[in-house]
Amino acid sequence: MEIKVTKEAEEIGLATMLADLIRQNVEGNFSKKAIFYLTKGNVFIKAVDADVEITLEFNRGSLTVHKGKKGRPHIEIEADSETIVNLSQIKTIFFMPVFLDSVGINSAKKILTGNLKIKKLVFHPLLLVKLTNLVSVNSIP
Repeated sequence: MEIKVTKEAEEIGLATMLADLIRQNVEGNFSKKAIFYLTKGNVFIKAVDADVEITLEFNRGSLTVHKGKKGRPHIEIEADSETIVNLSQIKTIFFMPVFLDSVGINSAKKILTGNLKIKKLVFHPLLLVKLTNLVSVNSIP
């Protein structure tokens, strides 16, 4: 298992925070480790209020966090930085995100109002489910 932040991305707080969060979640949970080893794809994340852009490059057992947009991302997430950080609070039960609590409902509202944009989701829904599981701190097996 390898999780690294490129030298250019080290100066970006969101990049190091997500790398550390995923590392902690994967190291302490067999199910998340399995998901990590099954995940392949690029996720571009843009925090519009902080003018920050990063790419999470998953390659079945490794993650590299890059500054800016790298390659052709499979999924693109765009929101304010608070919303992006709050995605780690979405509960998952048996690997599926739950939108029935206040965090889930708030996230769903932001998607419906355009304050949380997830582009290319229809083409790569499983990548988003895997990402949600990897960053969620509220998982039930």
